[in-house]
Amino acid sequence: SVVLLPLLYEKLQERGSTEAFVPRLKGVYRQVWYRNQLGLDALQDVLSSLRDAGVEAIVLGEGALITRYYGRLGVRPLDRPSVLVRPERVAAALDALAQSGWDVPPRGSGRSRQVERVLAGRRRSCAVYRSVLRELELSTDTDGARFWDAARATEVRGVQTSTLDTTHEFLWTCIAGARTGSASRVQWIADAFTILQVA
Repeated sequence: SVVLLPLLYEKLQERGSTEAFVPRLKGVYRQVWYRNQLGLDALQDVLSSLRDAGVEAIVLGEGALITRYYGRLGVRPLDRPSVLVRPERVAAALDALAQSGWDVPPRGSGRSRQVERVLAGRRRSCAVYRSVLRELELSTDTDGARFWDAARATEVRGVQTSTLDTTHEFLWTCIAGARTGSASRVQWIADAFTILQVA
């Protein structure tokens, strides 16, 4: 799948490959690196707005994978940043984002809202989740406290935040990847393998 080409490029570079197609892979790698810069700018903006409003956030999915596990911006695409906020703080989070220039739709799915904003001349989006994936919920933990209690501190472009702990990130990656659309059906396998390597 195309989404794995940047990772393939990095592996070929590590092995000193001189294949004729490597320069094309380098172009894909650079494009992903550039787009990820924009994605992390959007994530930073969201996290800063939430922090300034006193709303805790956990970075989910692609953003967490890139910042905590891959560590290199060109190897894994960041299509849409996602954050988790506590259920009782969702209204405050959306209000803070609206005040800082994000477009907040009047309604969203039961679990998330997608906010949008033009940054650096491009429309960027971020998903704001109120709860984790249905498959990870427990009847004894309806507010998701165990995810917050186990969260790991991290930083995104100078903004202090958190990610899920390794176990929950691995489960999130496997469940979300296995049930979503085409590109992630391959990408999630590389993501899960990377989490296991780093853990």
